[in-house]
Amino acid sequence: MTRKSLLATLVILCAGTASAQSAWDGPYAGLSFSKFSGENAYDYDPVQEFDLSGKMTGVFFGHSWAFNKFVLGGEVALSAGDVFEEDFENQYEYDALLDLKLRLGYDAGRFMPYGLIGRSYTNLSVEEGDNFFREFEQLQSGFLTGLGFDFAVNDQFRLGAELSSRKFEFEAPFIARLPEIEGTIKSISLRASYSF
Repeated sequence: MTRKSLLATLVILCAGTASAQSAWDGPYAGLSFSKFSGENAYDYDPVQEFDLSGKMTGVFFGHSWAFNKFVLGGEVALSAGDVFEEDFENQYEYDALLDLKLRLGYDAGRFMPYGLIGRSYTNLSVEEGDNFFREFEQLQSGFLTGLGFDFAVNDQFRLGAELSSRKFEFEAPFIARLPEIEGTIKSISLRASYSF
């Protein structure tokens, strides 16, 4: 093989690699709709658990870098709505979530499955009606894990879905006379994004 033909082969391979990476490289932004489940577990003896449900809409921003077939990225997602204890709607609820994610994906062409870890921040609001002493709000951070996939409709638009789970621990004020609360908030999200 001559030098010219070798150089031409390298140029073609590099161009092909850049083309394959271009579907997932770079910044992106999008919208999401999420449905939630999970439970609040109160540290009584025995532990008392109350199911959670709710819906939120959100926005997210991120950036990805492709390395051969792997895609590493960071993302910030903000969701707002209502996630509440099913037996006590409007009394024990979460009204927003801020997720900071580190994502690792696999470039499978137009599909990219990925896993994620990170931190999540939320606010637990407790309103007990006439029981003024039990009312409080507390902002807390927790551990975030999840799985998802993106589908490249074309070079700019993507559709995807994501399953996430978050763990929080809240310590109510002494005057509220509530034990430690462990919140597990799970979500399934539909996502649409635009790559810049």
